Amino acid sequence: MLESRKTKCFAINVKTNINKKIHFQKQAKIINLNFEFFEAVLPKDISNIENNYNPQMTKKYYGRSLLKTEMACALSHIKLWQKLENDNEADYYIIFEDDVFFNSDLSFMFNNKDLDNYDLIRLCGTKIKYNKKIKKIYNEKYLVEFAYGCLTGAAYRI
Repeated sequence: MLESRKTKCFAINVKTNINKKIHFQKQAKIINLNFEFFEAVLPKDISNIENNYNPQMTKKYYGRSLLKTEMACALSHIKLWQKLENDNEADYYIIFEDDVFFNSDLSFMFNNKDLDNYDLIRLCGTKIKYNKKIKKIYNEKYLVEFAYGCLTGAAYRI
């Protein structure tokens, strides 16, 4: 199993979505990934969670407010970040949404000293032509600087 003393892996999953849960389990099995499911925040639970979301600010920068499903997704990620902040056993979390597909082994992410200076490493997306390559870290895997910012939260190490 892929594991590390410093890194834990989580898949965010809506508890009632069994199909996505099974999908992720199959994907993780392909690369022998040790992970835990993290129960996603649901739109109906948003009002019970303290947050500082500002719909006017979102409209100003993105042209619209977030949908309740988008807020719930964001809050799920934030709750995992808070969990990491209080986790004395892990320095990093690798966070996946439950609908990702793995196209390569992730073992290079564990105990790789070359990655220690990076706070956020996105593990998803294939369009790298707009990004500046910073460093080769493993075979054909590169750290890149995004030209437009991180556009998805489907898979990343934080």
